[in-house]
Amino acid sequence: MPTQVKGLQTILLWSLCCTLAFAAPPAPKAGLFLVATKKMSGPIFSRTVILLVKADKTGTMGVIINRPTPHSLGDVVQQLRGTNGADSIIFDGGPVAPIILHTLYRSKPPVDSSIQVFEGVYFSNSEQVLLDRIQTSPTSTRIYSGYTGWAAGQLESELKRGDWHLVAADPEVVFRSKTDGIWQELVPAGATRWVRKQQDFPSSTFNLL
Repeated sequence: MPTQVKGLQTILLWSLCCTLAFAAPPAPKAGLFLVATKKMSGPIFSRTVILLVKADKTGTMGVIINRPTPHSLGDVVQQLRGTNGADSIIFDGGPVAPIILHTLYRSKPPVDSSIQVFEGVYFSNSEQVLLDRIQTSPTSTRIYSGYTGWAAGQLESELKRGDWHLVAADPEVVFRSKTDGIWQELVPAGATRWVRKQQDFPSSTFNLL
């Protein structure tokens, strides 16, 4: 192969790899998991998996799905004590408004006062929705105290900085009875940034983490 042609191919490959390496991350939207990267060390978000429930021009909202608290719903909602669903665990949904309970549930069709997260999964902060769902379908309902929130553009900046991975959400993961290990399971799936693998191909190759 002529030296000029080989040199041109190397330059083109290098340009492509650089484009992939510095490409903007996908935009956050409802129905995605936000998975903390390994470098996220703060106590609030370290090893968290967040389900994004709303994302628009005003900002982004989600709930942490893998942080159960030691409290059950019957501990904090007196009228539910002794009823079906009273033993349902409350999850720490995030640091914003922690005294407010939110309901995530599976249903067809949706209940009033709810927003669709993805097909068959809905989110609500209505007290009546919480009471109805937890008593009729406790295994397909999750209760969260508080939520996570970002102002417009804030989460996008954190994604560019490499604080988070975005992964397609799965209802089976959201409503799993045991949440231990969810973060460890999703971190490899979310590690889609391209990095230079110098030890194998020091000049021009990028591989998926």
